[in-house]
Amino acid sequence: TIYMAYYTIARIINEKKIPAEKLTDEVFDYIFLGKDSVKQLSKKAGLEKKIIEELKKEFEYFYPVDLRSSGKDLLQNHLTFYLFHHVAIWDNPKYWPKIIGVNGYVNVAGTKMSKSLGNIIPLKNLVESVGADLVRINLVASNEGLNDADWRDESLSGYSSRIEFIGDLISNLKKAKRK
Repeated sequence: TIYMAYYTIARIINEKKIPAEKLTDEVFDYIFLGKDSVKQLSKKAGLEKKIIEELKKEFEYFYPVDLRSSGKDLLQNHLTFYLFHHVAIWDNPKYWPKIIGVNGYVNVAGTKMSKSLGNIIPLKNLVESVGADLVRINLVASNEGLNDADWRDESLSGYSSRIEFIGDLISNLKKAKRK
């Protein structure tokens, strides 16, 4: 649950083609926790001091995670341990996650949208077929409180007619003469 710490340095590891055997526990302890001296570590791991310092600088620049978005199904396990592990590993709160956003599901006519059920509706397809405004209105109006959104095709005609009504009203207001 702390794999995102590795993502901060993965680019350099790949670009410099650093072999796995040189990425010892001590190297990670230095990069992520500031343990040991870079001079001693360089000799022990067989990595240039400059490279180790570059890895540390990259981690320091990109950490902590500002926003972690995930599904509500991961709240009880993965996201909870994500917090626990960060607090257990880094005693400095500056490395702890700042915000976690939890997303709900989108249902289709009362049934959870799922690949296994074959009822996936790609967002791009919806926007192309009915337009972004109708997609937004249908999703926002389809849920109550903390319930999941429920996409219903039958609601589209009602929302579409209301949007047209508002458009016509605005057009007519522009044409109206003041007295």
